[in-house]
Amino acid sequence: MSSIVKLQRMRFGTGSISELQRLTDELNRQAAENARLAARNEELMQEIGALKTDPQAIEELLRSRFGYIREGETFIRLLPQGEGSVAP
Repeated sequence: MSSIVKLQRMRFGTGSISELQRLTDELNRQAAENARLAARNEELMQEIGALKTDPQAIEELLRSRFGYIREGETFIRLLPQGEGSVAP
């Protein structure tokens, strides 16, 4: 095999420098995504643990996500100016 053919395979073919760079970039992107997902999983595991053991965590979740209020409380929703206002 001529050295020109070998050189072209190194530059453009399977196992080429450009393919190696592309795969390295893809590996780095995937490693970053895996780290992001691992951190999110850890946050969720902590939230699950709190919801299993901490009544205040349950109350906070119910209030923030589902709008629950305690008996005797009054719920007031403030709308940004211009939204839902009645014309004079």
